[in-house]
Amino acid sequence: MITTAIQLARMTKARRSAAAKKAASTRKRNAKKKKAKKTAKKAKAAGTQSEVTYVTQLKKKGYDIILNGKGIPDIIAHSKNGWEFFEIKPYKKRSGYSRKTGKWSKSGKSRFLNKNQIKKFRELIIKRQKVSMVYYYRKKHGQKNNPKLYFQYQGVPLKKSDMKRKERVDPVRFEEQGRLHAWKTR
Repeated sequence: MITTAIQLARMTKARRSAAAKKAASTRKRNAKKKKAKKTAKKAKAAGTQSEVTYVTQLKKKGYDIILNGKGIPDIIAHSKNGWEFFEIKPYKKRSGYSRKTGKWSKSGKSRFLNKNQIKKFRELIIKRQKVSMVYYYRKKHGQKNNPKLYFQYQGVPLKKSDMKRKERVDPVRFEEQGRLHAWKTR
């Protein structure tokens, strides 16, 4: 403690000022990282919750769930019709808690398949397996500090022609084709 006081006394005013600025920028940078981690954690929790609720819907329909949450297709299920593969992605989410102030917006890049998913789904479709994209609309309700999420799902079976294009598999295009229907976007 005494040595640091002596060191501070020896520092010029310019050096103390530079050290204070550096410390402030470090605090600011660490605060941004902490906020980004918190946001990512919330987003992952919403994605996991959407998969779990869809699995319960599939079980009610008579599917046997083999794999959930790990691997390239989010859900691998078996029914009397054979194997089916499901990938769950967000399409639209509603920000805000009231009808008047809550706005619907498209879920940025998270609604697209990544390169590995496209490759794997192309292989599955070539092998004539049933692969479906399941898009959900997400709405928050409840308290702001402890929100409850409500999901509305729509499945779109993928075709060979969807995978041949160099464009992304996009729910907007499915909506234009009439394969995906808008749900309460007001």
